[in-house]
Amino acid sequence: MSNMSFSTVIRNRIHALLPETARDAAIFAKAYRARAVLQRLFNRIQRSDKPVVIGPWTSEVGFEILYWIPFVNWLRNILQLAPERLIVVSRGGASSWYRHITGQYIDFFDYFTIKDFEHALKNRLRDYKVQKQNRITQDDRRLITMLTRTLKVEEYEWLHPSLMYQLFQHVWIHAGTLEHIRRYTRFDHFSSKVSPCWMPDLPERFVAVKFYQSAAFPDTEENRRFIRQLVERLSRRYAVVYLRTGLTMDDHLEFALPDLPDETAVTVTDPMYPAENLAIQTEIVRRAEFTVGTYGGFSYLAPFVNRPAIAFYSDADKYMPIHEDVARRALRVLRYGVFNISKKQRAAPRHVMSEHVVLSTHQYNVIDRIGI
Repeated sequence: MSNMSFSTVIRNRIHALLPETARDAAIFAKAYRARAVLQRLFNRIQRSDKPVVIGPWTSEVGFEILYWIPFVNWLRNILQLAPERLIVVSRGGASSWYRHITGQYIDFFDYFTIKDFEHALKNRLRDYKVQKQNRITQDDRRLITMLTRTLKVEEYEWLHPSLMYQLFQHVWIHAGTLEHIRRYTRFDHFSSKVSPCWMPDLPERFVAVKFYQSAAFPDTEENRRFIRQLVERLSRRYAVVYLRTGLTMDDHLEFALPDLPDETAVTVTDPMYPAENLAIQTEIVRRAEFTVGTYGGFSYLAPFVNRPAIAFYSDADKYMPIHEDVARRALRVLRYGVFNISKKQRAAPRHVMSEHVVLSTHQYNVIDRIGI
């Protein structure tokens, strides 16, 4: 290779890196600004007794469980805020997830329909190309304005999820450390008191199963076959309750279960009311022997209600270990044990009830070792 061609290769590689470097710099700048915004919010909250409106949370379950709720919990504890001063806005009957923070919970679906929710999601995807709430949208402003007027709250402070996203995003792109996440989070168990208005008839002992599409577990024939075979295998030893809401709450579409005999699994789909779908699913997960499903968002729920979970991914290139690292640290704080990654063949934690196993679908032989 000549010197000229070598120089050209180096120059091209440098140019290829520049967009990512610029993006990372912008994300770092956002994190720096977010810390300044957070400090100003702290100062305002401490100088007054105004209510603090938290939310609305209208996006992915995983980020809500693993980051947003612990972030809000940290803020409440660091400022020693009275629970009655906080007003949480979320969706789908997630009140039990916040009960250790405040009893004042408002659900999006108490005031709006699933069509309104889908419309707001489409607007966010159209305007910002992502479903993550890293910006305050006009729909968010209208929602908070309407809710505060309904509650006759004239003055308030507002904590929007965009602040959390901007504060943590540089860690998610591997440009920061987990210490940064630890500094701004506090992990606690979710309330065991879940009382949805409707619950399906459940077996006395069962396994909950929930598979949905994600980047790391895409909709492929191989994955559909894996789900079918896994559920058939589970049904030889356990009653199986398969969770499908039939709702479009984010961009993670649920897998159907075709060609399964009626006695193989109980499929919970109807009536899965939008305002209570998370409450119903939380209670099912809490009652289950353990939960099996897609690695990511929903799989984090089981350990927070003190139940074990086994989660699968199929595309290692799209699997993001950063979230697993955060979850492992969270579970240690909760004295749950650790995320048990089979590739490393770690010893099982002492408290089986706290175990969360993450497996590739290609590690099917490991299933025998964990007793499925």
